[in-house]
Amino acid sequence: MQRAPLRPKQLRRPQWAAPEQQPAVYFTANKLPASLGGDAVLLKFLVGWLNYFTVALNRYLLGKVSLTFTVDSESRLYDPRAVRALSAGFNEEVLRLVRLMP
Repeated sequence: MQRAPLRPKQLRRPQWAAPEQQPAVYFTANKLPASLGGDAVLLKFLVGWLNYFTVALNRYLLGKVSLTFTVDSESRLYDPRAVRALSAGFNEEVLRLVRLMP
């Protein structure tokens, strides 16, 4: 004789309790994010902190790295991930720079 598995009692939120608030996630923005001080300051930061590894310099490797990340209401970047790149070395360097960005 088999018994039906016991199911835990489902907890219900009282009707008077406020629903949990989670931040809204948008996939497009009405106003695109911009760096403080403008593009010139961002470019100066990137040039100053970029460590181009020697193998890429010796082989004249160039390319683009595509990233995805989330920007919160206080202009902080969360969860940066490389979507497309030339090699793991490029991914690591770009992710390092994004994490350092002011």
